[in-house]
Amino acid sequence: MRTMRPKLSVSLVVAVLLLAGTAGAALTDGGERSVTVTDDSEKTVLVRGEPQRIVSLAPSNTEILYALGLEDRIVAVTERCDYPAATADKPKAGGFSTVNIERVIAMEPDLIFASSANTDEVIDRLRSLGMTVVVLDPQTIDGVLHDIELAGRATGQEEQASTLIEELRTRIGTVAEKAAGSTADHPSVAHVIWHDPLWISGRGTFQDEVITLAGGTNAFGSVDDWSIVSLEEFITTNPDYILVS
Repeated sequence: MRTMRPKLSVSLVVAVLLLAGTAGAALTDGGERSVTVTDDSEKTVLVRGEPQRIVSLAPSNTEILYALGLEDRIVAVTERCDYPAATADKPKAGGFSTVNIERVIAMEPDLIFASSANTDEVIDRLRSLGMTVVVLDPQTIDGVLHDIELAGRATGQEEQASTLIEELRTRIGTVAEKAAGSTADHPSVAHVIWHDPLWISGRGTFQDEVITLAGGTNAFGSVDDWSIVSLEEFITTNPDYILVS
């Protein structure tokens, strides 16, 4: 059984995976820019002005924000946020699923990008404290691209978002074209989310979509969604490649 780092073209697609909704920008009577978005928790959120103190509560959110050039406006991330490397210098707002609400409040954020993994209890608590929270939770590659656009509009980075989406669509198209034209066998690929317990990406996940688009076969394509498998089952499956995130 071999292991490998994903090729650059695939890793960029995976790295940018995760926000969803619609947005409309307008000016208030005082001339302040405002944007209304509907996030993945189906909440309508009003974002006033161009946020200058952003807290990201998920690694995927953080990667999107950095890709949009917002690193100087990010005031806190989670302990799980490790890409890009510059996130190491950012204050930490607790873990991915163990958000420290007191630390978030102390950052005095004007916009929080959350995730469903932060739990409804945490998200509801932040909103009850008057925080502006946008929940990001796309399930497909197209959903991710749409969410990049939404994040750009919510933060005033529309042009950067448009450029990034165009670049990613081109890269995705190139990967799909090469995979479709290849005569090689389709290798089996296992995507591991966590090691203890062993969580893998099964059928219907966006990782499954990425693997297929890149010309591979999901080693756990018979398993639905993100699931726990035993070490014995993993070894028996014997994937050609293992991707770890």
